[in-house]
Amino acid sequence: MGSNATRRALVTGAGGFIGGHLARALLERGFAHVRCADGKDLGDWHQVHADAERLVLDLRGREDAARACDGMTDVFHLACDTGGVGFTARHGASGALNVVLDARILLAARDRDVACTFFASAACNPALPQDGHRRAKLFAERLCLDFAAEFAMQVRVARLHGVYGPHGPWDGGRERAPAAICRKVIGAQMGGERRVEIWGDGRQRRSFTYVDDCVEGILRVHDGDCPEPLDVGSSETVTLDRLVDMVEDIAGLKLVRTYDPSAPTGAPTRSSDNARIRKELGWEPHIPLRGGLVPTYAWIESEMRRRAGRGR
Repeated sequence: MGSNATRRALVTGAGGFIGGHLARALLERGFAHVRCADGKDLGDWHQVHADAERLVLDLRGREDAARACDGMTDVFHLACDTGGVGFTARHGASGALNVVLDARILLAARDRDVACTFFASAACNPALPQDGHRRAKLFAERLCLDFAAEFAMQVRVARLHGVYGPHGPWDGGRERAPAAICRKVIGAQMGGERRVEIWGDGRQRRSFTYVDDCVEGILRVHDGDCPEPLDVGSSETVTLDRLVDMVEDIAGLKLVRTYDPSAPTGAPTRSSDNARIRKELGWEPHIPLRGGLVPTYAWIESEMRRRAGRGR
């Protein structure tokens, strides 16, 4: 890949959660130039980095996609209209339309001879994707492999599993389970309500990945030699009930649990198979769930108390 001092990287979706953390990591690793692109107004970005170029672009359009990729040696394509299980269950068409964005970026990267293009896919069962978002991700994975084969492009793909951490969405419907449970427990503590609602029966099993591990995995997959999609996720799996146990322990309280069997729940089990990433890269995510929940909880609590303070 050459020295970072000569590399110019584009991060699409840089106004989002993972994209913001990735842009910061690229700056810290000494990339010559980091271009952050997102369709949201700058005021809505999760993180804004003063040392990066910042562009508000509609990357579904040919001209904006071309402008984003122009002059770049590396493209990290994370832009996606997505959210937690509640969001993806309600917005299947929006999820499916992400393929338009993915194709635009691949075409722009091809036409500008980008050295390597990384695509952020999602954790899902390839044999039975459950919603438009995951069906689109699997189609885009195939598109990446076809572009690589037909146009001699270097493309890398990672399937990201349940990413959480500070600066991520924690309300509004786009949040993932760790942030949602933190918000509910903090809200119960702040409001004096000793109840927490859990979607489903609490027995759904998931692997959740702290954002620092996710970013490290993205960079390793991008710079690695594996042309096939790799899972980037923690091998630690827990039920949602166990996730609530951990957050309650961090908060120092116990809550009465209620369950909503009618709420969207996704697959009964979704976990990361790390055998291939260990074989291909000699690495796997290692930050334990409780270790990542501590700073996540603290950040969400500070945000909730700050919001409550503005409301008074």
